Amino acid sequence: MMTWLDKIGGQVDLAGLVLIAMLSMMVWLFILAQQGEKFDFRRMLVDDNEKPSMLRILAVGAWAFSSWVLMRDAISIQGADPQVLLIYLAFWSGAPIAAKLVEALQAKWTSPKGPLA
Repeated sequence: MMTWLDKIGGQVDLAGLVLIAMLSMMVWLFILAQQGEKFDFRRMLVDDNEKPSMLRILAVGAWAFSSWVLMRDAISIQGADPQVLLIYLAFWSGAPIAAKLVEALQAKWTSPKGPLA
C-alpha cells in the first residue's frame, strides 16, 4: 500500500494540482447547473433516443484527458509546443464539423432518393 502512495505522491506536481483543481471546479459547476431547471447533465451523455451513448461518454473523457495533456505541456519547463496547441484546437473544433459532415453524408446515402436507391 505504501508503494502505491509513494508513486502517487511522486506524481503530484503543479500540473497535477491544477488537474485536481480543474476537475473539482468542473464537478462543482455541474452540480450547480444541475440544480437549475434548464440544464440536465444526463443529456450530454445520451443519444437522440435517450439511450446512453458510449461515444459521447468517451468523447467527454477524451476531451478531459487531452485538455490535461495540453495543460501539462504548457506548464512544463519548455513551455507549450505550438504544434500541440494547433492539433488540440483542430481536433476539438474540427470534430463537430466532421460529425455533421458524416451525418449529412449518411442521410444522403441512405435516403430513398439517394444514390443507393
